[in-house]
Amino acid sequence: MKLYNKILFVPLIILVHQICLCDEIFFKDSRVCTGKITEQTSEYVKYLPEGKDIIVTVLKKDIDRIIHSDVKETAPIKENGNTSPDTIYLADGSNIKGKINRIASKYILFTPEDARIQVVIPREAVSKIISFDGKTIVIK
Repeated sequence: MKLYNKILFVPLIILVHQICLCDEIFFKDSRVCTGKITEQTSEYVKYLPEGKDIIVTVLKKDIDRIIHSDVKETAPIKENGNTSPDTIYLADGSNIKGKINRIASKYILFTPEDARIQVVIPREAVSKIISFDGKTIVIK
């Protein structure tokens, strides 16, 4: 490969990588928006749409589901903005119930039931996750 082809190839890989790192918001009216979520509460989601310079706020009651750029599984949002609890089974045999916010390559971001904080759990401390809808996710 010639030097100038290599010089053009690297920025192309970076551009494709940036494009693929968008969150996807699926609305109940079948619209899909991509962008980066900047804030998420029990009532609303704020996100920066792809290619725009404004932050958009949408009510969770209008959202069907959200797929984060680094998440393997997503949960549909119920009418009240909550879902049934997910269960994380830890390697030591114990388990925690709550809501999985993000499954990343090195950690799991989790909100325990009746808590207002998010907990970061290293992936190596987790053996499996059973999501609110009964799906089992084996963590390796």
